[in-house]
Amino acid sequence: MSGKSQREKVPPTLLIVDDEERERLLVEEFFTNQGYRVILASCGKEGLKKFVETAPALVLLDIRLPDIGGIEVLEELKRLNKECPVIMATGYASVGSSIQAMKLGAVDYIIKPFRLDELKLTVERALEKPAPSYPPHPSTAKPTSGFDNIIGDSPQIKILLATVARMAKVGSATTLIRGESGTGKELIARAIHFNSRRSDHPFVEVNCTAIPEALLEDELFGHEKGAYTDAKTQRRGLLELADGGTLFLDEVGHINQALQVKLLRVLETQAFRRLGGTNEIQVSTKIVAATNRDLEEALENGSFREDLYYRLNVISISLPPLRDRGDDIIQIAEYYIDRYNREYDRKIRGLSPETKAFLKQYHWPGNVRELKNVIERVILLGDGDIIQSKDLSIDRRPKEQPTQVAKPTVEVAETGEVRVVFPPSGISLEAVEKKLIEQALKVTRWNTTKAAQLLHLSRDTLRYRIRKYDLDSMG
Repeated sequence: MSGKSQREKVPPTLLIVDDEERERLLVEEFFTNQGYRVILASCGKEGLKKFVETAPALVLLDIRLPDIGGIEVLEELKRLNKECPVIMATGYASVGSSIQAMKLGAVDYIIKPFRLDELKLTVERALEKPAPSYPPHPSTAKPTSGFDNIIGDSPQIKILLATVARMAKVGSATTLIRGESGTGKELIARAIHFNSRRSDHPFVEVNCTAIPEALLEDELFGHEKGAYTDAKTQRRGLLELADGGTLFLDEVGHINQALQVKLLRVLETQAFRRLGGTNEIQVSTKIVAATNRDLEEALENGSFREDLYYRLNVISISLPPLRDRGDDIIQIAEYYIDRYNREYDRKIRGLSPETKAFLKQYHWPGNVRELKNVIERVILLGDGDIIQSKDLSIDRRPKEQPTQVAKPTVEVAETGEVRVVFPPSGISLEAVEKKLIEQALKVTRWNTTKAAQLLHLSRDTLRYRIRKYDLDSMG
């Protein structure tokens, strides 16, 4: 089916159910200006009626309404159409109500008064992906091999798979998988689990950024009956569900400081307490964590605990970006061509030589995930039986060159006084720091211990900043 025969795209319809008129009108004006069609309802009954009449793409639902409670409205919305994403809005940061709403199928919640830019991001995120199953459940399907879906013969991948095979045998040692978004960190976590002695036990995964911060602790540790208003029964958390198996914490670099402390205790003692509980619960759960965040920088700015970093980083595995994997790119593309041919009943035979060359030279900021989406789109919309370069929906604009920052002149008097000469265009604070580090290294003839002393930094901090500013070549 060609793109021309596709139905013209219509703006998404949003249904706003809120009893506060000012809030309704504010949201209506904002999203109308963003190109959405907006339907308003002032109470639960009216909201349900308009939901049936208009079939919206998304519902923003206040949790407190004058006639029917927001939770009851949510239940009815999900009965009518379980696929429609619903975002709950509340003026009360009630963890209990939020947990209940997420269990019933809400994709997210937002605290009022909310910022419109924050609400816009929440809506866009909900519309981009299908509603997640909630709460997450342990994986029960065991593949024949944990390496089944890892494709490629490049030297980087061969070394990686050999490392993973060895690491899988290392008991309960914590493993940290690092790599850019879309490089396949979850696949590696599964390979570690299904090639280990724990493979007959659950593999439980949780994306630490997909679950609202207020709910993540409850998901991991569970709660006792009465721990908060809506905790009607005891509930086991993911740590217990993964007992004997593996708990995969994706995007662990983004959890808050309070939860970092509790996770550190679990890693040190293999014990925890449910929310509202007093009894210690012992588990034998292997933790595999993953992040695309620069944890060294997070240590520098104080947003990630140093002790947790070292506990997570017992074994470290780094995944190469797709752009560095050479012919693997073509193998992966051909794998997805075959997969989507079968899924969509198409008969695309392959890639033209020009397309192969283009795929190998493209920088792939979204890595394998981006390549997968590109191939699926062209299988759905392409006309020919050979994929041509022109068929690919890829931004071909050259990458933006970094803005040239005027270099400052930094003078340090014998008294220790620092004088910075500002150029007319101003300077970057990082540029000043880089210049000071350069001078310290020159003065000490690349003796990092002495340079660190001159700058009143630890040696490790100086080494991190040398890497940050790409100063290694100076030595």
